[in-house]
Amino acid sequence: MSLPVELQQHIFGFLDPRSFYAARKVCQRWRYASLDKVLLRTQLARLPVHLPAKDPSIALKRFLALYDQAAYVSMLGMHVTEIAGERSYTQQVGKSKIAISGDGKRLAVFEDREITLYDVSNPQCSVVSRRPLNDLTQGVGDGPYFRSSPTVLFELALSYDGSLLAIALERTVQIYNLTETTFSAPHATYLSAAAGRWIAGVSFADSDRSLRVQLNKGDVLYLGTQSSTGSLFVYWSDAIKEMFLDSRDIAVISSTPAQKRLVGLQLLTHTEHGRLFAAIRDIGQGSAGYCMGYCDAVEKTATILLSLPSLHTRLPSSHSKLWLWNQTPLSSVEQPLFARSRHGNLLAVWEPGRSQATSVAGGQVFIYRLPEPQQLEQELRERRSASLQAADAGVAVQSMAYGLIERVAVKLGEIEGQITDLRFEDQAPETARLAKMNTLCVKTDRCDTIWHLSDD
Repeated sequence: MSLPVELQQHIFGFLDPRSFYAARKVCQRWRYASLDKVLLRTQLARLPVHLPAKDPSIALKRFLALYDQAAYVSMLGMHVTEIAGERSYTQQVGKSKIAISGDGKRLAVFEDREITLYDVSNPQCSVVSRRPLNDLTQGVGDGPYFRSSPTVLFELALSYDGSLLAIALERTVQIYNLTETTFSAPHATYLSAAAGRWIAGVSFADSDRSLRVQLNKGDVLYLGTQSSTGSLFVYWSDAIKEMFLDSRDIAVISSTPAQKRLVGLQLLTHTEHGRLFAAIRDIGQGSAGYCMGYCDAVEKTATILLSLPSLHTRLPSSHSKLWLWNQTPLSSVEQPLFARSRHGNLLAVWEPGRSQATSVAGGQVFIYRLPEPQQLEQELRERRSASLQAADAGVAVQSMAYGLIERVAVKLGEIEGQITDLRFEDQAPETARLAKMNTLCVKTDRCDTIWHLSDD
């Protein structure tokens, strides 16, 4: 015997948003009980939705349309499966400073002025090659050389197949060819653009044709010529001396007058309008959350299209008690990492450091729901053809019914160790047709963690 509809609706009114979303999927009777304007408005008030004043003329169909979109943006129907690996690279090789190739088959270790490349494609790690560091003690070629001492801290990055190794110290970068049988001089450069800063991280990008150099205080440089000709090591002989982007020189196009600069900028996919990027918005008084937009490296401009709120984002008073804000990212770190899903509908964010709730030393992983790629491109065309007098369209997304929906992040989990890679993996051929499936892989020096993300 089922409960009366009125009693079911009364119970539904006490459910949290995720439980209410799941209850509507149980059976047709429960879904019918959820079709009430008062109940839907109560649930919408618990989601990051800017609701207008109560209007009895608003039809139930419009409430349903708004709720469905808010549930999709808030990822209430997303199924998350975590697969945590137990492989510890630091235990396998007995070293602490490592770099892992994108394909996961090679691991580079630097210690005591020596570079060692391991094959980790099987449980038995084997040494592939060893070579000395090109420093002042044993310099080869024209330099610049490293000033090696027990107290200095190097940054490492391996190319996707593990054939190239980038090493950075202070303001010097060297790229080694690890496939050579004889030791030749690495390609090297001194970054005068990093004056007053030091290198805090390096990583290969764009099929290893560009090198992302992270400086302290959140500044980012991109090295390379973006040419696709020639072998990689030959390409880097000249490309290492070319810089095609400096985040400090980017003019931010935004309707927010207080917009100062982009912190931790990371270029994502290529489009006909330029490069899609993700970064932290710096408004001069601290972080205003994350953002996405298009960057033109030639014109040195960045158009912000989407603002992604964080714990430091100023929220309307009506949103102060939303349960969804409890696990949002801080966006106060200088060196986050981003990854966009293959279908362009999700953005993964890794924040280093300890969380507020635990003492885990490593970082936290979050995901945001993104608009469809066509929507972002359409927004860019409209922004370029119209003046920037309206409010930022990316602060919240206009729903097809009414109201504004904030894109709040979902926390996937916390990881321990030094992160070496963050990427959405290509799907297997048998599941490639499933556009609703995404696989996020996070690699650290301690283990690999995989999240399978799927929508209803």
